[in-house]
Amino acid sequence: MIATYYQLLVERIKNNVPEIATVELYTNQYNHTEEERPIITPAVYIEFGNISWHDTGINTQEGILTVNIHFVIPHLLPSDSIDFNEYNIQVLELLQKLHLALQGYQMIDNNRYAHSTKLTRISTQHDTNSDGLQIWINTYQCTIIDNSSNADANHQPFNIQNLTIYGNV
Repeated sequence: MIATYYQLLVERIKNNVPEIATVELYTNQYNHTEEERPIITPAVYIEFGNISWHDTGINTQEGILTVNIHFVIPHLLPSDSIDFNEYNIQVLELLQKLHLALQGYQMIDNNRYAHSTKLTRISTQHDTNSDGLQIWINTYQCTIIDNSSNADANHQPFNIQNLTIYGNV
């Protein structure tokens, strides 16, 4: 199920923020640059937090999903050839564009029985401890519904067109 949400987020980011060169699952890449392959920036790493599930009946569960979106871009030092303030403004504008692509996005994939409420940003953090990189982490939350255990051969996602009523109503 998480694979479906990951795929939906990757597609959303790539389609709405084409300036992003790398979109991957977060595995602490930027804190282990000697052990990882080079980071091609601008980069976005998607990190899923813990999900507390509860049953809602009929093999369906609901949970609160927390997603950290790590936005990584080089940190440049002031020089004669680069307007440092202009560069920082461009970084922040790209961060805003990324936010606009995700805020309010409702992840739905009827083929995989994945549904969510709209993503809502709940925090932003600027990580200043990474050598040579600017890292911004936007945290989003939504409620997700997992009815994948109902996905047997005879099950169809409910919609009004599939409804048949017998007898008097």
